[in-house]
Amino acid sequence: MRKNYPIYRLAVVALMAIAFQGCKKFNDVNTDTVIVAPYSLYFSDSSGSLINTNDGNVFKPSVFPSDGYPARAICVAGDNLIWVKGNAHISVNNGVNFNPTYTFVNPLAFNQSLILYAKDEDRVYIASSEQRGIQYSDQKGQVKTWQSDTAFNKANAANSFLATSYTQLKDNTVLVYDFVRNRIFSKANKTAPWIESKPLPAPAKFLPAGHVFSLGHYNNTVVAIDYLGIGGAWYSNDKGVSWNQYTGLPTSRPLLSVASPFDGVLLVGTDSLGLYALQGSSTNFVYSGNGLGINSSIRGITAKENIYENGVAKEFVYIATNQGIYRSQDLGQNWVQVLPGNFYTIW
Repeated sequence: MRKNYPIYRLAVVALMAIAFQGCKKFNDVNTDTVIVAPYSLYFSDSSGSLINTNDGNVFKPSVFPSDGYPARAICVAGDNLIWVKGNAHISVNNGVNFNPTYTFVNPLAFNQSLILYAKDEDRVYIASSEQRGIQYSDQKGQVKTWQSDTAFNKANAANSFLATSYTQLKDNTVLVYDFVRNRIFSKANKTAPWIESKPLPAPAKFLPAGHVFSLGHYNNTVVAIDYLGIGGAWYSNDKGVSWNQYTGLPTSRPLLSVASPFDGVLLVGTDSLGLYALQGSSTNFVYSGNGLGINSSIRGITAKENIYENGVAKEFVYIATNQGIYRSQDLGQNWVQVLPGNFYTIW
């Protein structure tokens, strides 16, 4: 601008100063945009292929060939990637190569909750058809490191037990669902025994019989969703001793997925009826599928964040659906599709 417009020039300088007040720079690098801890997002589609992205924009397929068998679960333990189809396979090089690591995955275990990496224990749990169904690895799922966990409280020594689903509360308590007798067991830490959460006398409620539940959590509340039927979603604030049913969810469809991204919201995905959310102390779910396609089946939910050089964190929620991978930046209220397709699992 010519020098005979001093007022305009001063205004431009002032606006530039205001704009840069919120941006810290070091050696001419804007620390608001430099990611120091990027996330890694993995998901698998109906053809059985594995895909990875670090930003939700550029997608890198694994060299693992599509085999026509959709995955059941994905788990990352340290630097190891565990991918469960019929059996469990492990990659130690970010999905470039996989090797079988566990061949007795319980065929009755249905979704992401069949495997759990308890970070505080540095232990991977998997639902098994061996022994009483609880197998674990203290070497992050490496081949030939799996062991049977038989550390049950003496009062719970009955053999009729079959683990199909795990979750871990915010206080680090690990819980497992017993498919045989429709009950919950918990352990307080790595060396503690599994203890049955026995129901209280009436009118206290236990999980209703005749359904197939998988576990999730919301902070220190245990959540159980009926994965194959119409039993709805239930919650327990005493580690599975007594239960109450959530309201607001569809009663005509199975519930396929449950997660609590950043402990700020509880999300439940349905079979063909989209996504529902619950916040705070409410026990009533509301539809939360703005931006999703009609008849969306939500098969998997995960949370990711980017940490920037200035310490700011940006939070993202991703879901795997029958119509694509979707992303939300407001804890699941609004969604945008980042990749079309038919997806089954996500981590």
